[in-house]
Formats: sequence, structure tokens, C-alpha cells
Amino acid sequence: VVSAAVVDPAGALRALVAGDGASSLKTEASRRKAYTAAIFAQPTAAVAAAMPDAAQVLGPMDRNLLIAAGGLPIRISGDLIGAIGVAGGPGGDKDEACAQAGIARAAADFR
Repeated sequence: VVSAAVVDPAGALRALVAGDGASSLKTEASRRKAYTAAIFAQPTAAVAAAMPDAAQVLGPMDRNLLIAAGGLPIRISGDLIGAIGVAGGPGGDKDEACAQAGIARAAADFR
């Protein structure tokens, strides 16, 4: 069961949607993925690839970080306006695809 969180550029939670039966671990993971994408202004999969030991090094410093695929920054005209994190899919690549679909849908609604 999937959950999705949206944060502002500073990582503050602005929206959280969880499917029926989503565990608190999944909802927290989606929030932390969104936070991580906002703080780094990069997809969380890219952060994980660039810094494979980041979870061990940065995790103790900032417990809000989650270095795992599924978080994407949200930009308008190149400006970071927030980030989305998705958790609960059958793998981080699926979480990231879901996050990208959410961004695309929101962008279509604002055109």
C-alpha cells in the first residue's frame, strides 16, 4: 500500500496521502524521502548513487533524511518549490515512477 508526501523547499510537510492500510512506517518513509529530495534539491536515487555511504554518515546527523529512491524535487521554471516522496511500492524505482506521475499530473492541472 502506497503513501505520498509533499514538502515545501525547507522540508516542512504540506500534504500526506496514504492508501487504506498503509503502515506508519510507509507514511514516515514517504515524508522522509520528500524531505531528503527537498534538502538536496535532487532525486533521492541520485543522492544514493552519488553518496553510497550517506545513510550511515548523514543519518545520525539528521534523522529526517532517507537516502532511498522515491523522492523527487518539484520545480517550476527551474525554481525549487518543494518535493514529493512515495513509499510502499515494490521497489524504489516504482516509488520514483509514481512520484514522477504525480508531478506530471499536477503540472498538467496547472497549465
